[in-house]
Amino acid sequence: MYPHNTHSHALLNAHSHALFNAHSHALLNAHSHAHLNALLNAHSHALFNAHSHALLNAHSHAHLNALLNAHSHALFNAHSHALLNAHSHAHFNALLNAHSHALFNAHSHALLNAHSHALLNAHSDALFNAHSHALLSAHSHALFNAHSHALLSAHLTDLSRLTTSDSFLCDQ
Repeated sequence: MYPHNTHSHALLNAHSHALFNAHSHALLNAHSHAHLNALLNAHSHALFNAHSHALLNAHSHAHLNALLNAHSHALFNAHSHALLNAHSHAHFNALLNAHSHALFNAHSHALLNAHSHALLNAHSDALFNAHSHALLSAHSHALFNAHSHALLSAHLTDLSRLTTSDSFLCDQ
């Protein structure tokens, strides 16, 4: 082997590694952000959907219980006065005795038993505070409207039956 060839191979080895290192880092710096952005665009919606449903399942019942505790007295007072003005005290008391305890027990125990205290302890107050306002504003009105209309229509139907049966007896 000629000395010239040995020297040229050594120069090629020395320069090729230096060039490779210089260009590979430049290419990595130039393309890594593009790849990261592409990955984020491809996966962020899937990740968001996966985590948001998990967070909703973990926190929604806690939010519902907080809403019930915060609003139940105000809602009860607002609706009870309207019902008392529309119907007699006897009918209202009969409906309350027949239905309120059963409905409250059925829903509250089901909600409490469905999600354990371990879920509440597993997620920190920081997560709760970050998501609670958004979740409350998004879900509370829809949930309240769905349940309140159903409950009012059920109670008003019972009241109508009681009123009709009383007037029938009075006519006799």
